[in-house]
Amino acid sequence: MTSGTAVLAFLGHDDSDPVLFTQATAAVATVEAMVAAYCRGRHKLASGQTRDGIDEVILTAAARLVTNPSGIPYDTGGVSIRGGFTGFTLVELAVLNRYRVRAL
Repeated sequence: MTSGTAVLAFLGHDDSDPVLFTQATAAVATVEAMVAAYCRGRHKLASGQTRDGIDEVILTAAARLVTNPSGIPYDTGGVSIRGGFTGFTLVELAVLNRYRVRAL
């Protein structure tokens, strides 16, 4: 299972900042809900464990959401952030589509 701590580690931070940790945990919960809706509940096995690749999708999407939660482009010194989370990437969709239930 993906956690706020895993997202922060992926981004190169530790979980010592309670505000950032709370934001990362909320991002994981949000992305997990989006994954569940997109896959129509087939993202987990009957045992409750996530299927192959799902944790990685949650991790990368939550990391993008934490990096720029407002979605507003900004520049700070030599760093330029453009846009925020606008949906799943093509690679993430390729993983999610393996488990998505589609109409006939």
